[in-house]
Amino acid sequence: MKKILVMLIMLVAMPAFSAVDWSSKSNYKLVNDVGKRLLTKNDIPAKINFRVKRTKQVNAHADQNDDIYVYAGLLEYVDNEDELAAVIAHEIAHVVNRHIAKSMLIQTAASALIYVATNGESGGSVTPAGDLAMLKLSRTYEYESDATAVDLLVNAGYNPLAMISFLQSLSSGGKSIDVFSTHPANNKRTMQAYDYICYKYPEKMTGYSSDSYEEFLEYATPIVEARNANPEKLAKFNKKQEKRAKKRAEKMVKYKQKSLLQKAADKKRNKTGAKK
Repeated sequence: MKKILVMLIMLVAMPAFSAVDWSSKSNYKLVNDVGKRLLTKNDIPAKINFRVKRTKQVNAHADQNDDIYVYAGLLEYVDNEDELAAVIAHEIAHVVNRHIAKSMLIQTAASALIYVATNGESGGSVTPAGDLAMLKLSRTYEYESDATAVDLLVNAGYNPLAMISFLQSLSSGGKSIDVFSTHPANNKRTMQAYDYICYKYPEKMTGYSSDSYEEFLEYATPIVEARNANPEKLAKFNKKQEKRAKKRAEKMVKYKQKSLLQKAADKKRNKTGAKK
């Protein structure tokens, strides 16, 4: 069965361009510092650990223990602290939205049903149709996490356009992961995040400059201009983004409440154990 790892994005054999020496210990420490800042500035009470995995693989993921791993290979594509924050914020967002737990639950349930239906002869393997259903669900998770990450970045004082720049830099090599990947095609995914910023944080739409961001604007600007010139399309856009923003806020409140309850329960359990 496919491992349940929620990744930001994974591309192979692309030329690195970052001028930052991410192999230094100080920059490895920066991963943890940025992660803690995102948690603190967003009043997220949960204990989330941030780690750098020493591998050339271009990846990042959060696991079922709420540990977030940023791979050294991915850091080579990060140009500045804001882009690093975008990577980490996306993974925090997967934790906040409980995507890892939901994916594991669905996979376990699907495998159990298949096992029963085939009298144990399938070995619990997920069917191709089941795989495609999971992929569609995973794409939805990516869109949700990108939007939540934008909120996290803004609240922590980072520029959310760094996420657009970073995603575009990964896709500029001409490769995109689409149908048979847990990640949506890059233009569509990046546009979804950009639209969310346009709607919720219009004051953040200036002040960021990078080659990859300028490259994305060449793609996005005609789309935005056409939408703004059509009252019907604009109204539909605003309605959709309003719904997205409301849902993201509700998810964050729910997660914070659950985390506080868990923290109180852990404290009570530790106190009881100490008395024994």
